[in-house]
Amino acid sequence: MSNPLHYALVVGINRYPGISDLNSSLRDADAFYDWLIGAGGVPTTNVQRIQIPANLTFPTIYDARPSRDEVNSALRKINAAVKAAIKPRPLDWQATRLYIYVSGHGIAPDGAEAALLMANAGPDAWGENIPCAAYLRRYEKCQYFREVVVFADCCRLRQAAEFSSPTFDTQSIMGRVDTFLGFATQLGDAAYEPSEGVSPDEARSFFTQALLEGLNGAAADRTSGEINTLTLAKYTTERVKVLTNKKRYPQVPKMLIDPAQPIVFGNIKLEAIPKRNVTILFPLDFKGQVALFDAKLQQLGTHNADHGNWPLLLEDGLYEVRSLNAPGVILFRGGGLFRILGVDRDVQM
Repeated sequence: MSNPLHYALVVGINRYPGISDLNSSLRDADAFYDWLIGAGGVPTTNVQRIQIPANLTFPTIYDARPSRDEVNSALRKINAAVKAAIKPRPLDWQATRLYIYVSGHGIAPDGAEAALLMANAGPDAWGENIPCAAYLRRYEKCQYFREVVVFADCCRLRQAAEFSSPTFDTQSIMGRVDTFLGFATQLGDAAYEPSEGVSPDEARSFFTQALLEGLNGAAADRTSGEINTLTLAKYTTERVKVLTNKKRYPQVPKMLIDPAQPIVFGNIKLEAIPKRNVTILFPLDFKGQVALFDAKLQQLGTHNADHGNWPLLLEDGLYEVRSLNAPGVILFRGGGLFRILGVDRDVQM
């Protein structure tokens, strides 16, 4: 469903003449744009995209694009557009939303900030950045939008620099602004791109991969089918942990949300919630009946291990296998507990 009062800014930067180039940021930005104009319901005319081709060269670092001014100009256009859209019907402000998605190199001054470095940033110009939390706070004050959602898929390496918010004018008092701010990493950590087993043309940063999986249905509430800030934050955080668990540098996102005011991204039919192919593998010497329970301790089914392993289709979540022959006795690895998150898997009991 199209949301004519939803707007978005998408920034992806691969080319950094003064630092080092990246591989996935432009593709990440393209993928998020595809979600915006698809399941996200944002009209294409309401999206400002700032994505300079990776093969474009610049005479000097000082000529590199995109720059901070380009981002601010794009946001000013968005602000003007939503202001004009609600002028005839001020109550329509309640339906307004702004998405800001940025991907590239990043730095951070503290635990509450992540700043995207612009293409003309470098050792003598770390101040060429977009501090996402500062921009979000400015939008809370300006009140152009009822809801503001910001995702920053960039590193949060500590770096002394200037971090300035934009100088947008303050609107008349409209009401409470609900926000959601998602960072790819914790303070001081880097946001890595896949480096093995992935084609360079298909690589997706771990945070954006998990984020889009969640927005496309994996983060849906198992009772209502709703995808909101609470379910998305939980899914994205846990999924990135899984994706980077055996990497050289594990990654943990940081999500800043108001649990009392969740922003809803969509609803999906419960039968459309993704299910994973899971096979329960039993010890060679184990025989007898077992039962499968979900995180609510509801029994989902039984199986006779004498007949072999147990193939299942399961939604993402926490599960437990118990022996019915010896109730209360721990016979399996990890107490029979296992988690499914985002992928098919075999589970060794």
